[in-house]
Amino acid sequence: ARHRHYDALARHWLAMRKLHLPLIPYGQALWQTPRLGVRIRPDFAVVDPKGKLFVVKLWLKDRPLAKDAAHAMQRLLTLHMAEICPGATPLVVDVRQEKIHRATRRAPKRGFDEWMEIEAGSMADMWIRFAA
Repeated sequence: ARHRHYDALARHWLAMRKLHLPLIPYGQALWQTPRLGVRIRPDFAVVDPKGKLFVVKLWLKDRPLAKDAAHAMQRLLTLHMAEICPGATPLVVDVRQEKIHRATRRAPKRGFDEWMEIEAGSMADMWIRFAA
C-alpha cells in the first residue's frame, strides 16, 4: 500500500513541470496563538526564470485539499513570509490533484484569522485531553 502511495505521488509530481525549478534557501517561522505555537515550515522554495521567488507547501494525502485548509496555509505563509523567504509568493500544492493553490490579492474573509486561532485552540484542547 505504501509503495502504491509513493508511486502515485511521484507520477503526479513529475507531471507538475511548472514547479521543477532551481531550489533556493528559505527559513521557517512560528505562529503563536494564545494557546498554541505552530511552526510554519514550507517544504521548499524555488525561483523561476524571471527571478520570481516561490515558497511551496505540499499536500500529499489521498483526499483532496479543502479550500479553507489551502487558504489557511497560504495565510500563515503570507503572514510570516518576511521570516521565511522575503519577497516570495506562497504556493500550496495538492500533488495528487496536480493543483496549485495561489494566494489572491483580496484580503482574507472577515474573521478568517480569528477562525484560525479558534481552530488552533481546539487542537490544543484535543492534545490536552489525549495527554490526560
